[in-house]
Amino acid sequence: MKSLAGSRGLMSLKSNFMRTAIDISMLAACGLVMAYTWTGNLGHEVIGVLLGVLVFAHGALSFTWLKNVVCRVNIHRILRVRNLLNAILVLVFLGSLITGILHSQSLFPFWPWNGNLLLRQWHVAFSYWFLIFVAIHVGLHWNDIAHKLLPWNFAGFPMVASWILALMLSVLGAWSLIVHEIHYKLILYYAFSFPDEGASAIKNLCDHVLMLFPFAFIAYSLDRKPWKYHGKK
Repeated sequence: MKSLAGSRGLMSLKSNFMRTAIDISMLAACGLVMAYTWTGNLGHEVIGVLLGVLVFAHGALSFTWLKNVVCRVNIHRILRVRNLLNAILVLVFLGSLITGILHSQSLFPFWPWNGNLLLRQWHVAFSYWFLIFVAIHVGLHWNDIAHKLLPWNFAGFPMVASWILALMLSVLGAWSLIVHEIHYKLILYYAFSFPDEGASAIKNLCDHVLMLFPFAFIAYSLDRKPWKYHGKK
């Protein structure tokens, strides 16, 4: 019995380690895939494919959750906000992946429509929507992520200071969204723009990482739902 329990514990530890490694790699890839001026087109496509593999691996490790949502069809379960947001996240990811492969000029140059500007427009739009929903996903699961990635949980770090820091990063992220005119790219209005080759690659990477903060902060704040417990004993 002890041997069986120990074996199960070891398997659980390995599974948690794999999940954590995949989560960290996905977050890193999400930032790097947007740093086009740093990676170049080939690097952008390689990281994009790697991100696709990591997302599918993340989905495979969450197979039980997916089975419960898909197989046990229940309108109340499907309409739950988290499930709805996860479904939209999957759709925009697939849109970004498919348009990226079809538009590929380095890894898959044999497509007859590679380099097509209309496909590029859709790919840019899907990619930024994907970034937004990734940020929302991170915000909704921040407590779990912090527990895995930050086991010390910032012991002794003032709660007010952490909220002020998150708010400051969110403001910087909102400014980055405005400067890069992401709102136009989300509605397919200005997605024909090309990266500024003269811009600092590091600054561009930091700007895109900062863009995650406003959406993650808002999602985390709303998910706390302090009003949900108001008046309950």
